Order: sequence, then C-alpha cells, then structure tokens
Amino acid sequence: MNIGGIAPNMNPYLGAAKTANKTQSGSFQNAMNNVSSSGKTIQLHGSVDCDGNKVIGAWGDAVAGTSTTVYKPADFDPNEPKYLMRIWDDDNNLLEEREVDISELDIKNCDTFDLYAYACHLSDSKEYPDALNKFLMMPTQNNNSFTADYDISNLYEKKNWFKVIKDFVDMQYGAGNIQGYLDFKKFYDFLMDK
Repeated sequence: MNIGGIAPNMNPYLGAAKTANKTQSGSFQNAMNNVSSSGKTIQLHGSVDCDGNKVIGAWGDAVAGTSTTVYKPADFDPNEPKYLMRIWDDDNNLLEEREVDISELDIKNCDTFDLYAYACHLSDSKEYPDALNKFLMMPTQNNNSFTADYDISNLYEKKNWFKVIKDFVDMQYGAGNIQGYLDFKKFYDFLMDK
C-alpha cells in the first residue's frame, strides 16, 4: 500500500519534483551528475580525490542548492572513524570542508550534514547497510524542502534527529503504513541502542 506518494522504490526526497528535474551525465572524472531544479544546478562530486580519499557518499539538495560528498580517508582507522566532508554551492564553489568524527557525533544535536556523514558511515561499515536510504527520508520529514523559505541555512540547523525519526515512525503508524512503520522503527531502535 502506498500512501502520500511514498512507495518503496520512489525517492520521496525528490517527490513530485522528480519529473521536473533535468539530469545530465557529466564527466565521470570529477562529477557524477548535474541536477537542475528551481533554477539551481548542482554537481555531485565523485571519484577518489587527489589525496587518495575514497567517496562513500555523494548527495545533492537541488532545492537548497548544495552538493555534499563524504570521503573515507586513505589512512582510515575504524577504531577512530573520522571522515572528510566537502560541501559545494550551486555555482560549484567549495563552501566548507570539515572533518566528522563519528565517535564524537551526537545525533541529538547535529546538523543535516553531520547526520549524512553518520548515515554514510553506517552504510559503508555495514553496521546498518540501509542507513543512507533512511537518511533521505529524514531531512524531508523535518525541513519540508518544498516551502518557499527553504534554503541551505535549514541544513546547518542542529536538531535532535531521534525526535525527527520518532515523528516519522509515528506518522507512518498513524497513516496505517505498517510496513513503513516497522521499517523505520527498526532503524530508530537500532540508533537508540547505539
């Protein structure tokens, strides 16, 4: 049963705007895709960077006009999981480069970018292989990216992501989407046990 346009194989983050977006293949050397939406074009940056850091996630928010890539450092130590993150704007200008230390990340008080790095870590390490798919639902649920005042500042706001996920779990249950409820409740319980 599909509710509210959410189907198991549909990306709800793009929602109805999915058909309005234009996707172009670009040079695979430094960009995986160009996506246009609302007059903004973003590049998803892929491939290994010049320091040998491996891409484990590339995500774009075409409404906010950002592209975010998470790199696993060449000298990655699983006992001290630190990742490099780069954030670009819709003009392909590097806005920020940050290190995300997963062992110090507090998902009760972090921004969307750090949560994305955490989801990349959980998927890449196989601790929770489906974490990236779950991540794509969370900012949509919390930020309502289809409002006129949505922009990059929403992604920098620190939030209690346990509450965001719990609200999403409750919404699934209230809508009668038992499969969605059980699926996200499993993820919520996993995070609560960490």
